[in-house]
Amino acid sequence: MSQSEVIQEPETDVCLLGMGVAGGILGTELATAGYSVVGIDKGPYWEYETDFALTKYDEWGIMILRKFDHPLRIFTYTLRNNSQQLALPVRRYTMDQYIAPGHGVGGMAQHYAGLMGRFGPWVYQMQSETASRYGTNFLNNVDPSNDIEDWPMTYTDYDPYYVQWETAWGITGINQGPFQPQSKNFPLPPHPYSNVSNVARPVLENMGYHPYPTPTALASQAYTNQYGVTANACVYDGWCGEPCNFVCEVGAKANTAFRTIPAALKTGNLTLVLNSFVFRLDVDPSTNTVIDVRYYDPAGNIHVQPAKVFYNGLWGLNLVRLLSLSGIGVPYNPTTVTGSLGRGTQYGVPPPTVASVTGKLNNVGGNMYPAGNAEGGGIDILDLADDNFDHKELNFIGGGMLRMGVYPGSGPANLTIAASVGPTSMGSNFKASIKNYYLPQALPVTLSMDGPELPDTKWNIDLDPHHYDIYGDPLTRWTYDFGTNAYNCATYLSGSLSGPAATILQKMGCSDITLSAGVSPGQLPMDTFPAHIRGGCRMGSNSSTSVMNMYGQLWTCENLFCGGEITDTTGDNTTIGGTHPMGAALYVHAEGVKKYLESPGPLV
Repeated sequence: MSQSEVIQEPETDVCLLGMGVAGGILGTELATAGYSVVGIDKGPYWEYETDFALTKYDEWGIMILRKFDHPLRIFTYTLRNNSQQLALPVRRYTMDQYIAPGHGVGGMAQHYAGLMGRFGPWVYQMQSETASRYGTNFLNNVDPSNDIEDWPMTYTDYDPYYVQWETAWGITGINQGPFQPQSKNFPLPPHPYSNVSNVARPVLENMGYHPYPTPTALASQAYTNQYGVTANACVYDGWCGEPCNFVCEVGAKANTAFRTIPAALKTGNLTLVLNSFVFRLDVDPSTNTVIDVRYYDPAGNIHVQPAKVFYNGLWGLNLVRLLSLSGIGVPYNPTTVTGSLGRGTQYGVPPPTVASVTGKLNNVGGNMYPAGNAEGGGIDILDLADDNFDHKELNFIGGGMLRMGVYPGSGPANLTIAASVGPTSMGSNFKASIKNYYLPQALPVTLSMDGPELPDTKWNIDLDPHHYDIYGDPLTRWTYDFGTNAYNCATYLSGSLSGPAATILQKMGCSDITLSAGVSPGQLPMDTFPAHIRGGCRMGSNSSTSVMNMYGQLWTCENLFCGGEITDTTGDNTTIGGTHPMGAALYVHAEGVKKYLESPGPLV
């Protein structure tokens, strides 16, 4: 790389690092409050009217070349399952490493599935509630090296911030009581039930469960949020349906590029710096405050951006990496179980190791041609999630959220169909199989009710001493493997023909009910990173074991705030991933940044 020119930028009130979900919410809250804001992102500003509507029918470019995703040639991540292994880098997106971080304004939410759902009350007090109900030794028996802590706020504390998020995002659904009571209903009605959901709903109600429509971030009707930004309604054409790959051509799938940032730009207080790569935060050692951020522009020049407050809203592993490269925070040491940065990490989606049960719903057909949307039309119950049933004699905590009936035909499949065509699979037989695939007369229903992965003292996120990015800086290294909690929970709930999941399928009238046994922990190691990683830069009340307080303010650097799922204290699986709970926390962080700008100093 040729020698760069160093360009000094004028000071701003707030500098946002990353303009995905976190940066987009903070930027809008602060710009509309009158503060000057600079938002830096390594990608472009995607426009659904042009980038997606005119060039969207490009399955090869999206699925294989990943043209809307983070380019791994700039930097990647290394993975290992224990501290004795040499971590290996992820060099390409494959069918195993299906998930790709976002690249541009809106982040990964540009092409996520749009599944939503709050964390329940138990999640926020997981450690104390479990100890209170089952005794102090119960958690240690479930996982002797668990590293679970309570959040610094309760569900009741977060409820008004949830409402702000749900109003901005345009969440669809109904009140999720009694297990997740809401002070205000979601702003948009649910999407129409699918055929499977119409069969399942009365069955579940007769069994004493509490079914409700799957909440989504896919607008069910035209909507204007509190910032005056209008969202278009979903047109149910199915293109966005492939989870975490395909974008929305009409802007109905919520992300900050289409829900909040337009309002921030309208104020004139937000300046976007795009296609620019943040690589360091500079700290004044005499005050332990960040004085500026350094980033590369597309020409390779280095820019120095000073600010009063910095907000690190980069995607999970990138967030921890920037802090580590900048020497901020106390790195976690799994051997001595000391430090906090990189600690408490957990897999945020169901692991591939758990048991499931499948049945066939006869005489209930479907239309598998691209129709519907990514995750609408489904039905959920929380009766078997969290601590909503007695765990006294069980070997796990938490439970499984049952979800079924999302639209069956979402997403294009031309590539996969073309790949299956060969000399012996063409002609009339092939045509008949395609018809049977797209217009089935019976639908499969699969239930896998796994518990949450738990934070464990063995796992951590740090810098890899052996692998480097295109600029010569160490890559992020994630040491992690699947635990026993999710496996044990799934075995109990969906691992036998007499369990709750199989019983539900039987009551629905399904035939051909079969089990898929889980893979014992250690037999199928973690070898890919998910979109949703929790912990690693967690919020908390203890400055020795957490990186920041409830406002996202670092204990060790008072003018630096961080946000994203990586800052979750714990999590469960009442929502796939955790974008929804993260949204509530972001509004708390925005409140904290405003407090700090008004009166600098520790907020807790």
